[in-house]
Amino acid sequence: MRAMSNRKQGLSGYATGAIVAFVFFGFYLLGIFSRFELQTLDSRFQLRKELTPNKNIVLLEIDDTSLQFLGKWPIPRDVHASLLYILSKYKPKTIGYDILFSEPSSTDPEADELLSQQLKICGNVYLASFTQDILSPQDVTEPIPLFLSAAKGSSLTNVYIDEDGITRRVPVAIFYKGMLKPSLSLSVVCDYLGVNTKDVKFFKNRVDIPAKDRTIKIPLDTKGFLIVNYICKPDKFKRISLAQLIESDNMLEQGLKPAIPLEGIKDKIVLIGLTATGTVDLRPTPLSSSYPGLAVHASVIDNMLNGRFIRQAPWFAVLLILLILCIVTGGIVPKISPVKGFLIAAGAVVLYLFGAFILFTKFGIWLDIFHTTIAVIISYLFIVLGEFINERFQKKLIEKELDIAADIQRSILPHVIPAIPGLEIAVKNIAAKHVGGDFYDFVDFGANRIGIVIGDVSGKGVPAALYMAKTTSDFRLMAKAASSPGEVLFKLNQVLSTEGASGMFITLLYFILEMDKKKILMSNAAHFKILRARKDSVEAIGSESSPPLGILPDTEFSTETADFKNGDILFIYTDGLIEARNKKGAEFGEEKLKEILLKRKDSSAGKIMDAVISEVLSFAKGAPQHDDITVLALKIL
Repeated sequence: MRAMSNRKQGLSGYATGAIVAFVFFGFYLLGIFSRFELQTLDSRFQLRKELTPNKNIVLLEIDDTSLQFLGKWPIPRDVHASLLYILSKYKPKTIGYDILFSEPSSTDPEADELLSQQLKICGNVYLASFTQDILSPQDVTEPIPLFLSAAKGSSLTNVYIDEDGITRRVPVAIFYKGMLKPSLSLSVVCDYLGVNTKDVKFFKNRVDIPAKDRTIKIPLDTKGFLIVNYICKPDKFKRISLAQLIESDNMLEQGLKPAIPLEGIKDKIVLIGLTATGTVDLRPTPLSSSYPGLAVHASVIDNMLNGRFIRQAPWFAVLLILLILCIVTGGIVPKISPVKGFLIAAGAVVLYLFGAFILFTKFGIWLDIFHTTIAVIISYLFIVLGEFINERFQKKLIEKELDIAADIQRSILPHVIPAIPGLEIAVKNIAAKHVGGDFYDFVDFGANRIGIVIGDVSGKGVPAALYMAKTTSDFRLMAKAASSPGEVLFKLNQVLSTEGASGMFITLLYFILEMDKKKILMSNAAHFKILRARKDSVEAIGSESSPPLGILPDTEFSTETADFKNGDILFIYTDGLIEARNKKGAEFGEEKLKEILLKRKDSSAGKIMDAVISEVLSFAKGAPQHDDITVLALKIL
C-alpha cells in the first residue's frame, strides 16, 4: 500500500510539473511576463564583463566642448562641410551621419551647396533618415534632395523601444514602398566590407551579408529586429570630439604634434553625431539610463563586424527546458523530505541560472530565465501545498495559514516600547482581517531622541500585509542612516516606486521627538496629521500635502518642525479609527476623537488609548470592522 501511495504521489507530481510547464510556456508565448524577462536580460548585460569594442569604429561626437569651441548652435552647414573636408584628408573607409538634414538652411543656402559639394567629394557618406513607425512604415523623413543626391546613400537611424522604455533592439532594414531601406549600421558595414546592400539576403529569422571572406549571419528576433549586444559603455569606444578634430588638424598643418593622432582614422568607420547636453539622443539601455544613440549604432556595427550577436532561444528549447525542470521537480519533491525537496528545487534553479549566464557570456545565447525560474518555484510550491492539503481539510488549512501570517505580522511589529525619560507611549494595532496593512515602528536614537513611524497600506488582508512587511523592512534599513524624516521618506519612496507592487501605495507619517529640545521633526506622506492636545484645544500639526509612497519616484518630502511641552498629548492614528462605521453606515469621525482627547487629556497615555478604542468599538458594535485600526498615544510628562 505504501509503495502504491508513493507511486501515485510521484505520478501526481509529474503531472503537476507538466501542467505548470505548459501554463508558463503559454505565458511565454503570450508575452505576459515579457517585461520581467527583459529585465533579466539587462541584468546579464550588467553582470557580464565589458568587452573591447572593434578598433575600426570611431565616434566623432559633437559634444559640449565642441559647441563651446564653435560658439554657435545650431551648427551651420558650412561647419559640417569643413568637418567632412578635414575627415577626407585622413581617408576613413566610410562615414555615417547620425544627424538628420531634413530641411534646407533658412539663413545660408550657399552653405547647403558647400556641404553638398563636400558630400560628393567624399563619396562615402551615408546620411540619416527616419520613420515614425518602423513596424509598419508609412513615411520616411529623408535628407533634402540636394544632400540625398550628393551622399552615397541615406539610411535609417531608428531603434525599437521596448514596453518598459529600454532600447534593446534595432531594425536591420525595413521595406518601404516595395524597396529595401537599410539601417545606418547595415549600410556602413556593407560599405566597409565592400558589399552592395542589394546583395544582402533577408530571411524570416536572419539577415546574411555575403562578405568576401565570410558570410555574416545576423540573427533576428520574432519581431524581425536585431537584439543589440551592448558590449561596453560608451566611453570604451574610440571617441573624438569635433573640437579635437579641428584643433589636431590645425596643429598638423602647422607642423606640430597633434593632440589626437588623426592617422588612426584611415580606413575606419566614422560615425558622426550629437552628444552635447540638450542635443543628444540619450536612450535608456541595459548598460546605462543615458546611452547616446551614436553609441547604439556603434554597438550594432561592432556586433556585425565581430559576429557578437544575441540569439534568443527558440520556443521549442524554452518548452523543453520548462518540461525537464518542472517534471523533475514534481517527480522528486514528493518522494523526499520538505527540506531536501527545497534544496533540490533551489539547486536546480541556481544551476540553471548559472548555466544561462555562462551561455549568454560565452555564446550570446539568451535563455529564458524568468518564466523557467518561476515555473520551477510554482511547481515546487504546488507539490508541497498538495501534500499539505492531503493531510488536512482545506478550510482548516486556510485558517491556519492565516493565523500563521497574523503571527508573522505581529512579530514584525515592535514587541517592546522604548523607555524614554519624560515620555509615555501606548500603542495598539487591530487588523480588520487576520492580517492587515497598518504598521508602526520605533527608532531608538538614544535617551533623549526617538523616531516613530505609522503607516497604512492601501487595501486590506494578505496583499496589504505583504506590502507592509516590505515597507517595514525597507524603513528599518533607512531610518538610522538618514539624517531627517524627509530624507527617509524620499529614500523609502524611491524603493517602493521601483520595487513595490503595481497599484499599491502607502500613507506614512514619520516623526522624531527631541525630548531635550522639546521639538518634533516630522515628514508626512499623505497620512493624517498629528493631533496635539493641550489645555482646552486639540489641533492638527504638520502637513499632509505630499503624495503617498510608492507612486511617484523622485518626489521630495519636506521635514517640518513643531514644538511640544509638558502635559501635551500627541495622538496618531490610521483611517480605520475615524472611519469606523456603525450599523447605519455612519462614521465615527475626527470630531468625536478630539472630544475624547480633550476629556481624557489628564490621563495617562495608556488610558487615553484605551478610552479611544473603547469608544470606537462601542460605536461600531454589531457592524463588521471596516478597516485596520492603529493608534499611538504619547504623553509628555
